[in-house]
Amino acid sequence: MFEIGTGIAAAEIKSVFEVSAMQFSEEGKYLSLGSQQGSVCVWALGNHLHSNVKEVLDSMKLQPDFWYNYPIFLPDYQTVKQLS
Repeated sequence: MFEIGTGIAAAEIKSVFEVSAMQFSEEGKYLSLGSQQGSVCVWALGNHLHSNVKEVLDSMKLQPDFWYNYPIFLPDYQTVKQLS
């Protein structure tokens, strides 16, 4: 997970399967990950992440074009891994 404004990693979520879907809970306290094979895992977010996620989710509800204001480029993970 990356902070929107800075692009700095906020948290790393390790998964034992290839993630094909993800969804935050309505209140932003949990993150669920799923695979095409039917695997699901749910992560509880720490307070610092929860408050940030909740703020973004609330903003998205009020502004349908919320992400238009945040053009984000995240480099390919493999590229980042090779550079470090």
